[in-house]
Order: sequence, then C-alpha cells, then structure tokens
Amino acid sequence: MSVIGTLDHSEIVAHAKSLQTHGGLPVSGMANSLGDLPVCDASTIYSITRTLAKGRGGILMSSGGTTGKPKLTVNTFDQACGRLLAEWKPLGPADVLLNLFNPGRLWGSHYYMQELASASQAIIAPAGPYAIEDVSNWMSIFDHVKLNALAGTPTGLYEFALGVQMAGRSLPIEKIIWMAEPWVDGKREFVESQFPQAKFWGNYGSVETYVIGTNNPKCDPYTFHLMKDQIIEIDDEGALLSRVGAGWTVPIVRYRIRDELKPVRCRCGRADAFMIVGRSDDSISLRSILFSVNELRNVALGTPGVSEVQLVCSPDADNPKAAASLTISYVGTADTHEVMRQVISSFYHMPAIIRSYKNALNVERVNSLLSNPRTQKTVPLVWRQC
Repeated sequence: MSVIGTLDHSEIVAHAKSLQTHGGLPVSGMANSLGDLPVCDASTIYSITRTLAKGRGGILMSSGGTTGKPKLTVNTFDQACGRLLAEWKPLGPADVLLNLFNPGRLWGSHYYMQELASASQAIIAPAGPYAIEDVSNWMSIFDHVKLNALAGTPTGLYEFALGVQMAGRSLPIEKIIWMAEPWVDGKREFVESQFPQAKFWGNYGSVETYVIGTNNPKCDPYTFHLMKDQIIEIDDEGALLSRVGAGWTVPIVRYRIRDELKPVRCRCGRADAFMIVGRSDDSISLRSILFSVNELRNVALGTPGVSEVQLVCSPDADNPKAAASLTISYVGTADTHEVMRQVISSFYHMPAIIRSYKNALNVERVNSLLSNPRTQKTVPLVWRQC
C-alpha cells in the first residue's frame, strides 16, 4: 500500500492508544504497525470530539448531506487555524474578504472563514451567497469597503462573477479562497476573466477533518499538498488519514475518507502532492448493471462542445438505491444525439439496456446544472425525488 507523507508508526500507535480513553476505538496490545490499527468512521470521530469537548465546549458541525448521510463533529472554536496559518496564509491585515459560504444548518465552511479572517487580522463580510441578479445592488458597498478578496465554492464564486458581469462593473479582487468541490475548467476560466488580478488559494478536507491539504497560487489547479504531521494511506475503499500532534480540530488515526486520492507532482515543486480522483463508492446500478459515475461523466465530457456534466437518476421503485433511468444533463453546444452516441458506444452493456428498457438512458442540454442550496456545491450525481 502506498502512502503520502511521513510519520513514525510507533508515534501513530501511541496516539491511537491515547485516544481509547477519549471515545476512540480499542487498540490491540499487539498493534506495532499502522496496518494493525482499526479503521475508524464518522461515528468514531463524533465520539472522540464529543468527549474532548466536555469542559472546553465546541461547535457542532455536519459534513455530508450533499451526496450522503450527514456526519456530526464537535469542532474546536479555533478551527485549527493556528496549524493552518503556519503553512497556508491567504489573508492579511490589509484584506477585506466577502464570505460567500452559506451560514447555518450546521454547515461549517462559513464559520471556518470567519475564524480564518479573525486569525489573519483581516476584515470579513459574512454575506453568504447572492442571487446573480442581486449582486448589482451591492456593488456600491463593495466599492466603499474596498473589497479585495472572495471566499466560496467554485459554484458560488462562478455565480457571483456572473452577477458582477451582469452589473456591468468590475471589482479589484486580488485573492480568491475556494474549497468544497473541484473546479470545472470553464467556470474557473470565467472567474479568472472577471477578476484577472486574483490569485487562487484552495484547501481540501471535510467538516469532520477540517483541512488536510492546501493549494496556493503557485500550484496546479487540481493538486493539494498534505499538511505536516499527517499521513495518508492509499486504499481502494477510500484513503485513510492519520495525524499526530496538538492543534487539530480532531485527532484522527486511520479515518476512512470516502475519496480516492493519488500521489502526483505539482508544478510548485513542494512535496506530498496529491489529487482527488473521485469518490471511492463511485458507482450506480442502472437496471442491475454497475457503472462508474466518473467514467460516465468523463465520456460525456469528452464529446466536443460539452463543458459540464451531471447525472440525474430516477430510483427504481423496488430498489431505491438503484436507478430505473439515468439522464445525462450537460451544459454546452454539443448535439444531444452525439452525446447519446458517445455514451452508448463507450459501455459494453449500455446497448442491451437500451434495447430492453427504452427510457433507461436520456440526454438533455441545460443552461445550468443543479446545485445544493445548503452547500453551494454542484454534485456529479443527483437523485430525482419521486
């Protein structure tokens, strides 16, 4: 098994044993290596963080809810910004940041940005997302406060940039902080065109882990660098994260991240670079045949004239976890028949499914893809409500 990062195994084992008294999983007395330690899940994280919060308090946050069941964590009030700013510092005292992340509903990103600004001694405007047509009403305020930085999901940042374009104005944005979903090339290019002076700062993690890796303006757009005192084991069922030392939102030993990661090289030259390949549970059952979500999307994206793709599934009445029909929604200029042809010809079982179930596969061109209003994410797969 390959790994990203370097940690002494005996230090991780000792850390895992110390967590047993704080809600962690029991560790065998014979555990002398990383592979001997149990793999923990979201319930373990909640148990540990809930125990550690007794006497010091914490912030109750929820990860998931976009594509899976919500996972609760009691995070520290400082949200590990001390550790983060030692390696990644996008803001300073001269900055005025517009926080476009949604507040409330236990979603952590909005409050993380608030604490990041506080720790950086920057000014922050906790606005949340704007409707595209509403941005023009705020332009005079943005000018007055000398706004120069934005924080949001790529979807939220793209919609804000559309609002600025619609207002017929410009903003002197120098810094853009992004996270929670990957960029689509067309969206990033548009944001760059609206804010040509902006440098992009990204990070990767989840509410139950907070930041695992960081991306700065010298990095490739899709790479992250593992923060120190951590190690990631590459595993087909989802990468395993372990970390040691103080100052994290949550101490973790072998927590299974449901993302598939792979080591890469980054143009910046820094070590421990990785990229997110996709979800480890990246599959859907369409009429009893399993398909990879990423492979389906990539085939559609490979059609000339397609810029974004989303899969929309209608559940099978007898098996809600399986799809009775699949619609490939896309943004772009490509002809729907060409997208359909590409998908059918690229998958061995697809022609047989189409012959047996006439409406099992559909293709539609749309103006924009569906996004989650709570998290401001555009997800690869959506289940249509019956």
